[in-house]
Amino acid sequence: MSGIDFHAHFFSATYFRALAEKSPLPGSVEARLAAVAKKTGIELPPEDDAAHLARWMAELDKNAIEHVCLFASAPEEIPVVCAAAERSAGRISAFALVDPRAEGAAAKVRALLEARKIRGALVFPALHHFDVGGEAARPLLQALADHRAVLYVHCGMLVVNPPWRLDQETKPWLEWLAQKLAVTGAGKARVDWLVPE
Repeated sequence: MSGIDFHAHFFSATYFRALAEKSPLPGSVEARLAAVAKKTGIELPPEDDAAHLARWMAELDKNAIEHVCLFASAPEEIPVVCAAAERSAGRISAFALVDPRAEGAAAKVRALLEARKIRGALVFPALHHFDVGGEAARPLLQALADHRAVLYVHCGMLVVNPPWRLDQETKPWLEWLAQKLAVTGAGKARVDWLVPE
């Protein structure tokens, strides 16, 4: 039996380097990376992206995963994930984590979609402090819609064939849950019907 992983992060050396460059820790980027790796006990990926991809492919084989939707977790990592997808013999679909409020984000996503480098985007409203249904996200959503691309929203739940009155029955506990989980102030509770009753 083989499977498909619909949500994985590549976490390349480029990603870790991007984080280290933004870190307030003292020292050089290399010193920051070494200190964090030592403190956390994690093994940092090799600088050679081909070697990192080879390790990924071996893990996919070992775990009988025939395909993976792989996310670039920072803008700096998008080219690395796109290159990995190109070299994966069709086993990796590239996706980009996008802050729709960032200048030019929708245009960059549109260009990547037109070049067939990515299959879609991942947005994280709580991290980037925006409303998926708000104005800030509209240009990105339009770019994705124009290319019939996939949008992952890092929150929420999709219910297929929901029970009658799901919206009324869940409203009180969804509001309570949103208050408890909204640590950044960006959380909310809402039930939207993709297909009306």
